[in-house]
Amino acid sequence: MAKEYGAQRKNKWEGVNPITIDTSKLTPANDYTIARAKDVALTPDETTKIKKIADFLANNKFVYRSGANPNDCIDSTLRDMTIYYGTYLPWPPKKEVIVKNIALSDPSVTAYGILKSFHAGFDKIDDKYKPLIAASMHRMIGVDCNTPIKFLLVDVPDGIESAGKGVDFTKLGNASLSIRVAEKLGIPVLNIWDTNISTRLKALVDMLKPKETSEDDEYGF
Repeated sequence: MAKEYGAQRKNKWEGVNPITIDTSKLTPANDYTIARAKDVALTPDETTKIKKIADFLANNKFVYRSGANPNDCIDSTLRDMTIYYGTYLPWPPKKEVIVKNIALSDPSVTAYGILKSFHAGFDKIDDKYKPLIAASMHRMIGVDCNTPIKFLLVDVPDGIESAGKGVDFTKLGNASLSIRVAEKLGIPVLNIWDTNISTRLKALVDMLKPKETSEDDEYGF
C-alpha cells in the first residue's frame, strides 16, 4: 500500500518550501497520540500498559489520535483504540465517521512544508514513504495543521522524552520526529515507561481538564 500511495501522490511535495508553524494560530484539541520507537506489534507488557492508559484517558474525555486506518494497524490493541475511543487522522477528522475500509488520503501541502522544516533530509527520503511521514504532521497538529494534540506519549527505551543534545537517536527511532515537533510547540512529552507515569499523567490530566471530570481512582499504570 505504501508504494502505491507514494506513486499516486508523487508530485504533491515538489516545489513546497519549508513552513514554520505559526504558534499564535494554534488551538489544541483534547487529543493525544502515541509515538513508538519501532513500528512493530506490541509486547504483552506494552499491551497491558497502553490499554490501562487509554482507558484512563478515554474516561477523562481525551481522544486517541491515530495516524493509521484501523484496518492497517499492525496491532489489535492500537486498532481497537482507534475504533473505540480514537479518531483516525488525518482522514476523516471526526470520531463519529465510520473508519473501516477508508483508504489513505493525501497530506496537505502545508503538512509537507512543515515536515520539510523539521526534516533537513526530506529530499533524500524514499518517495513511497514521504506521504506517510507527512501524515504524521497531521497526527501531531491536526487536519488543518492548527489543532495540535495536548500531550504526546512515547514508547521509547530508557525513559527518554527528549530529542535534544546527548540523546541516543538510535533509541528514539520512529518517535524522533514526533518528539521534536512536540518540543518545538511546547507539547508535554511523557514516556509510558517512566516509573512515575501514573502520577505524572494524572497530574497532567488534572491540569488540562476541570477537576470534576478527572476519573483516576481505579487506574494505576
